[in-house]
Amino acid sequence: MPIGVSHYEGDLHLNVKRFRLAYKGWKPAADRDWNGRRVLMYPGWLDNSGSFDNLAPLIAEQGYHVVAVDPPGCGLSEHLAPCLLYSDYEEVGFLPDIVETLGWTDRKVTLMGHSRGGGIVYAGGASFPKYFDVVVVLDNKLLALSGMLFAVKFPQPIHPMVR
Repeated sequence: MPIGVSHYEGDLHLNVKRFRLAYKGWKPAADRDWNGRRVLMYPGWLDNSGSFDNLAPLIAEQGYHVVAVDPPGCGLSEHLAPCLLYSDYEEVGFLPDIVETLGWTDRKVTLMGHSRGGGIVYAGGASFPKYFDVVVVLDNKLLALSGMLFAVKFPQPIHPMVR
Protein backbone atom coordinates (compact mmCIF):
# COMPACT_ATOMS: atom_id res chain seq x y z
CA MET A 1 0.00 0.00 0.00
CA PRO A 2 1.47 3.38 -0.98
CA ILE A 3 2.26 5.81 1.82
CA GLY A 4 -0.43 8.44 2.22
CA VAL A 5 -3.33 6.13 1.28
CA SER A 6 -5.86 4.72 3.72
CA HIS A 7 -7.81 1.52 3.04
CA TYR A 8 -11.22 0.45 4.31
CA GLU A 9 -13.87 -2.16 3.61
CA GLY A 10 -17.59 -2.38 4.20
CA ASP A 11 -21.04 -3.25 2.96
CA LEU A 12 -23.46 -1.09 1.03
CA HIS A 13 -27.07 -1.73 1.90
CA LEU A 14 -28.90 -1.07 -1.34
CA ASN A 15 -32.39 -0.53 -0.06
CA VAL A 16 -33.95 -0.35 -3.51
CA LYS A 17 -32.75 -3.81 -4.50
CA ARG A 18 -32.77 -5.19 -0.93
CA PHE A 19 -29.41 -6.88 -0.82
CA ARG A 20 -25.95 -6.17 0.54
CA LEU A 21 -23.10 -5.27 -1.76
CA ALA A 22 -19.56 -5.55 -0.36
CA TYR A 23 -16.87 -3.07 -1.32
CA LYS A 24 -13.33 -1.95 -0.66
CA GLY A 25 -12.27 1.66 -0.57
CA TRP A 26 -9.09 3.67 -0.76
CA LYS A 27 -8.63 7.37 -0.24
CA PRO A 28 -5.85 9.81 0.45
CA ALA A 29 -4.83 9.58 4.09
CA ALA A 30 -5.16 13.34 4.60
CA ASP A 31 -8.19 15.35 3.50
CA ARG A 32 -5.89 18.07 2.21
CA ASP A 33 -4.59 15.60 -0.41
CA TRP A 34 -8.06 14.81 -1.81
CA ASN A 35 -8.61 16.39 -5.22
CA GLY A 36 -12.41 16.10 -4.98
CA ARG A 37 -12.70 13.31 -7.55
CA ARG A 38 -14.22 9.88 -6.97
CA VAL A 39 -13.77 6.63 -8.89
CA LEU A 40 -16.20 3.69 -8.78
CA MET A 41 -14.58 0.44 -9.97
CA TYR A 42 -16.51 -2.58 -11.26
CA PRO A 43 -14.75 -5.93 -11.85
CA GLY A 44 -15.26 -8.51 -14.56
CA TRP A 45 -17.25 -11.71 -14.83
CA LEU A 46 -17.21 -13.84 -11.64
CA ASP A 47 -14.56 -11.56 -10.18
CA ASN A 48 -14.50 -9.25 -7.16
CA SER A 49 -13.04 -6.03 -5.81
CA GLY A 50 -9.71 -7.79 -5.27
CA SER A 51 -9.10 -7.30 -9.01
CA PHE A 52 -8.24 -3.69 -8.21
CA ASP A 53 -6.05 -4.25 -5.13
CA ASN A 54 -2.91 -3.12 -7.01
CA LEU A 55 -4.38 -0.35 -9.18
CA ALA A 56 -6.79 1.35 -6.75
CA PRO A 57 -4.15 2.47 -4.19
CA LEU A 58 -2.12 4.04 -7.01
CA ILE A 59 -5.15 6.05 -8.09
CA ALA A 60 -5.94 7.03 -4.50
CA GLU A 61 -2.35 8.16 -4.06
CA GLN A 62 -3.04 10.77 -6.76
CA GLY A 63 -5.83 12.29 -4.66
CA TYR A 64 -8.84 10.22 -5.75
CA HIS A 65 -11.38 8.54 -3.44
CA VAL A 66 -11.76 5.05 -4.92
CA VAL A 67 -14.38 2.36 -4.23
CA ALA A 68 -14.33 -1.11 -5.84
CA VAL A 69 -17.45 -3.24 -5.45
CA ASP A 70 -18.06 -6.98 -5.40
CA PRO A 71 -20.86 -7.57 -7.93
CA PRO A 72 -23.98 -9.39 -6.72
CA GLY A 73 -23.22 -13.03 -5.95
CA CYS A 74 -19.44 -12.50 -6.16
CA GLY A 75 -16.84 -11.93 -3.47
CA LEU A 76 -18.51 -11.00 -0.19
CA SER A 77 -21.71 -9.61 -1.75
CA GLU A 78 -25.05 -11.29 -1.24
CA HIS A 79 -26.85 -13.10 -4.01
CA LEU A 80 -29.77 -11.40 -5.68
CA ALA A 81 -33.34 -12.19 -4.70
CA PRO A 82 -34.90 -14.89 -6.90
CA CYS A 83 -37.09 -12.26 -8.58
CA LEU A 84 -34.03 -10.40 -9.95
CA LEU A 85 -31.89 -11.50 -12.87
CA TYR A 86 -28.13 -11.72 -13.02
CA SER A 87 -27.72 -9.66 -16.16
CA ASP A 88 -25.60 -6.80 -17.40
CA TYR A 89 -28.76 -4.70 -17.75
CA GLU A 90 -29.76 -5.26 -14.14
CA GLU A 91 -26.28 -4.41 -12.89
CA VAL A 92 -26.11 -1.21 -14.96
CA GLY A 93 -29.15 -0.08 -12.98
CA PHE A 94 -27.30 -0.67 -9.70
CA LEU A 95 -24.67 1.99 -10.48
CA PRO A 96 -26.78 5.05 -9.51
CA ASP A 97 -27.97 3.19 -6.40
CA ILE A 98 -24.35 2.60 -5.38
CA VAL A 99 -23.49 6.29 -5.87
CA GLU A 100 -26.52 7.41 -3.88
CA THR A 101 -25.87 4.92 -1.07
CA LEU A 102 -22.26 6.12 -0.83
CA GLY A 103 -23.54 9.69 -0.59
CA TRP A 104 -21.59 10.69 -3.69
CA THR A 105 -24.34 12.76 -5.32
CA ASP A 106 -22.70 16.16 -4.80
CA ARG A 107 -20.47 15.74 -7.88
CA LYS A 108 -20.11 13.43 -10.85
CA VAL A 109 -18.17 10.18 -10.48
CA THR A 110 -15.65 8.45 -12.73
CA LEU A 111 -16.51 4.85 -13.63
CA MET A 112 -13.82 2.26 -14.23
CA GLY A 113 -14.57 -1.32 -15.24
CA HIS A 114 -12.59 -4.38 -16.21
CA SER A 115 -13.74 -6.94 -18.79
CA ARG A 116 -17.49 -7.51 -18.34
CA GLY A 117 -17.44 -4.69 -15.77
CA GLY A 118 -16.12 -2.45 -18.55
CA GLY A 119 -19.28 -3.05 -20.56
CA ILE A 120 -21.42 -2.39 -17.49
CA VAL A 121 -19.73 0.93 -16.69
CA TYR A 122 -19.76 1.95 -20.37
CA ALA A 123 -23.53 1.45 -20.49
CA GLY A 124 -23.91 3.06 -17.06
CA GLY A 125 -22.01 6.16 -18.10
CA ALA A 126 -24.17 6.53 -21.19
CA SER A 127 -27.43 5.79 -19.37
CA PHE A 128 -26.92 7.97 -16.30
CA PRO A 129 -25.01 11.14 -17.28
CA LYS A 130 -26.44 12.86 -14.20
CA TYR A 131 -24.10 10.72 -12.06
CA PHE A 132 -21.08 9.97 -14.27
CA ASP A 133 -18.78 12.08 -16.40
CA VAL A 134 -15.82 9.82 -17.25
CA VAL A 135 -15.76 6.14 -18.18
CA VAL A 136 -12.58 4.06 -18.20
CA VAL A 137 -12.85 0.60 -19.76
CA LEU A 138 -10.04 -1.90 -19.18
CA ASP A 139 -9.71 -4.94 -21.43
CA ASN A 140 -13.23 -5.37 -22.79
CA LYS A 141 -13.35 -7.53 -25.93
CA LEU A 142 -16.92 -6.74 -26.90
CA LEU A 143 -16.34 -3.00 -27.14
CA ALA A 144 -13.07 -3.53 -29.02
CA LEU A 145 -14.60 -6.02 -31.48
CA SER A 146 -17.65 -3.88 -32.15
CA GLY A 147 -15.47 -1.07 -33.48
CA MET A 148 -16.81 1.42 -30.96
CA LEU A 149 -14.51 4.34 -30.45
CA PHE A 150 -14.84 6.49 -27.38
CA ALA A 151 -12.81 9.12 -25.63
CA VAL A 152 -11.76 8.93 -22.03
CA LYS A 153 -11.14 12.30 -20.40
CA PHE A 154 -9.31 12.73 -17.16
CA PRO A 155 -8.44 16.23 -16.03
CA GLN A 156 -4.86 15.02 -15.53
CA PRO A 157 -3.03 11.72 -15.86
CA ILE A 158 -3.70 9.54 -12.85
CA HIS A 159 -0.46 7.64 -12.77
CA PRO A 160 2.20 6.78 -15.37
CA MET A 161 1.01 3.16 -15.19
CA VAL A 162 -2.45 4.16 -16.42
CA ARG A 163 -2.39 5.74 -19.86
